[in-house]
Amino acid sequence: MNLKDLVLLGVVVFSMLAGALAPALGNPFLPCLTYFMIVFLFLSFLRVGLVAVIRSAKDVQLITILLLVKLLAIPLCLYYLTKLFLPSYALSVLLLSGISTGVVAPPFKPLYGHRLYPPVRARAGGSTGRWYQHDLSQ
Repeated sequence: MNLKDLVLLGVVVFSMLAGALAPALGNPFLPCLTYFMIVFLFLSFLRVGLVAVIRSAKDVQLITILLLVKLLAIPLCLYYLTKLFLPSYALSVLLLSGISTGVVAPPFKPLYGHRLYPPVRARAGGSTGRWYQHDLSQ
């Protein structure tokens, strides 16, 4: 482990401790959580080099085949497979298999009035302690 790894580890451990021991410190950032998630998601996708994207975009035939498989073939196969075993879930599987839910859901949830995070419950004082609840969405 080099110094950068130790600093990163220290920051992660300290932030987890701060969040567990003093969750009210994060209250000013609650309105920005959706935007932070969007930025982090965007930054995580930047790991694909721009040169690689441009190089692969030149192969139109491969891109077309991959898009058809991702957006048509896989959802339809899953739909009919689900229709055989769990018919009441078939439409949901069709809709959810065509999109990347983890990518699409976080930005859209607040638009429809859903709470982004469920209440957090924690037990203080071991097995004999009391339960405390903190609602992150307020």
